[in-house]
Amino acid sequence: MQEARPTAQMMADAYSLLGAYFVDEEDMHQATTYWLKSISIRTAEPTTDPDGPLSAPNPAYNYAREVRDVDSLTTISSDNEAMFMQVM
Repeated sequence: MQEARPTAQMMADAYSLLGAYFVDEEDMHQATTYWLKSISIRTAEPTTDPDGPLSAPNPAYNYAREVRDVDSLTTISSDNEAMFMQVM
């Protein structure tokens, strides 16, 4: 029997979803931890697709920009509203 192994893209997506879950639970520290893991995987594995091009900021989401690097995540990690907008 062969063991199924997730791809780097699948792991990064899973950590992103876990981060979103913890934002919903209002545990921003845990959310940031999982999102950092996701970013780390995406930047370390050049074959992962960072979900296509960035979309233009939308007024429905307070003009939030999608976080795709550690510096951007660190900048918003202390702002609960910005973290909630990332989930959207």
